[in-house]
Amino acid sequence: MMTFLEEHSTIIGMLFLAFVVIFLFSTPSMILAKEITIVGSDLATSENVIQVRTKMDFGNKEKVQNFPNRIGNYYGVDCDTSGLTESLKADVMLMRSYRNPSSQIFLLILQSKNRSSFHPPTVCYPALGYNIEEESDEEIVIQNESWLEGPWREVEKSNASLKVKKLVVNNGKERRIVLYCYVKPQLLSLSDEITLIRTSALTHGDDEKVLNTLKDFTSEIFPLMFEYREEQVIAKHLINSGFLGWITIDILFFFPIFILFYPKFKSLKHG
Repeated sequence: MMTFLEEHSTIIGMLFLAFVVIFLFSTPSMILAKEITIVGSDLATSENVIQVRTKMDFGNKEKVQNFPNRIGNYYGVDCDTSGLTESLKADVMLMRSYRNPSSQIFLLILQSKNRSSFHPPTVCYPALGYNIEEESDEEIVIQNESWLEGPWREVEKSNASLKVKKLVVNNGKERRIVLYCYVKPQLLSLSDEITLIRTSALTHGDDEKVLNTLKDFTSEIFPLMFEYREEQVIAKHLINSGFLGWITIDILFFFPIFILFYPKFKSLKHG
């Protein structure tokens, strides 16, 4: 009489073999199930988004406040946000002015757990007395996108393109350019947390120069907010580790192959 393993050895062996292949061609973060969020220029849709692994805990006030004060040759000073956090219905908020000898950039990081109460810049600026002169999309090139998620593959080093929203606003006294995007959970996530990342600067009549400065600054801060490392698939890690790695791969493949051919091995033994 055939045992359960003998009767179903082909199916069990193939399932174990598929598991081994998936495991070896996964990255460590996929196996450890790190949370993946998406960054996009539109709050309402999932168009023009990229998948990232967050490096910052945007929901932790202390960690957000500890975001670096020095970015390249910029030095940051926190702005007074007393009363503003409540009026914007924010759970976590950082507003900081970054200066270098030739420019000043304002950074805002704002998180809310209630999407319905979240006020996007297209609503906030008119409420503050600004007219929106221009609303468009901009692409920011971020050097070395090893912090991006790659589906079942090793992520290669190259340039990443992030699409953000651009506003040009004017209140009669000052005119500024604003760039912003959202960090939000994936569609199937139970979380409703939304984080706004916004940079802005006064134009002083030179829109192109200010826009390029803002794009360069945003490109610098993004790797500080998100995982910035190159990942290899597990198989490559094992191969690079030498003899023990090769033994591990052999053992992983031995078990499903043994199960696949178990009835033949048993018949040879009793033959």
